[in-house]
Amino acid sequence: IGEFAWSGVYLLLLKSLTNVSYIIDEHNLEYELVKFNYGLLGKFIWPIVKFYEKFTWKFSKYIFCVSENDKKVITNLGIDNKKIIVVPHGIDNNFLRKLNKKEIKRKLNLSLDDSIILFFGKLDYSPNKEAVNIIHKEILPRILKKSKKVKFLIVGSNPPSLKHENIIFTGPVENIKNYIDASDTVINPLLHGAGARFKILEAIACGKRVISTSIGAGELVNENIKDFLIIRNDWDEFTEEIIKNLPKKD
Repeated sequence: IGEFAWSGVYLLLLKSLTNVSYIIDEHNLEYELVKFNYGLLGKFIWPIVKFYEKFTWKFSKYIFCVSENDKKVITNLGIDNKKIIVVPHGIDNNFLRKLNKKEIKRKLNLSLDDSIILFFGKLDYSPNKEAVNIIHKEILPRILKKSKKVKFLIVGSNPPSLKHENIIFTGPVENIKNYIDASDTVINPLLHGAGARFKILEAIACGKRVISTSIGAGELVNENIKDFLIIRNDWDEFTEEIIKNLPKKD
């Protein structure tokens, strides 16, 4: 079993030497990430990455992916539907336990007076890096025009060196649920990406409303969770929805 498309070259080599079948565990569609997140270089090399990725799929016994949408994309590229297996992420039932929001804020050294807007994920992942820049350049300035008592809590490994008094980078944390519970709303302003968007499900499981772009929400855009997942692709509208979902101050 190989993790990610980049292990495919080793899997193909081992298959040729041993005649043993291999499985690729696709966490994302890598050619899409290259296309949208490597600037001018990505625009030139993504067709090569796509050809390589498809080649490794063709000779694999099975392909694991995390969402039905990714499966559909792979199938549309000519790969046999029968060997593509969707293995969605699981969820810990402890996420459903309600915790005391004020107590968590104290433990995390967050002001009880500040509204907390949360974004979380691996911050060296290109779509998440782009989202942090969007928060800094597009969303934060619009929010501060409405309220100064707001903090953006950004949780994840490999945070950038960016500094702002209204942005808190925590680095990696042991239990993301504490941070979801401490927040007033969760945002996911992604412009690129693939996969199951599991962070949205985690936030909704904790009773939080999520403001997301349509790309950020992926295949979760449906009637069943419309009261918990709000889709906005214009940054003015995105910001207005955040404001609506923050607690009213006296």
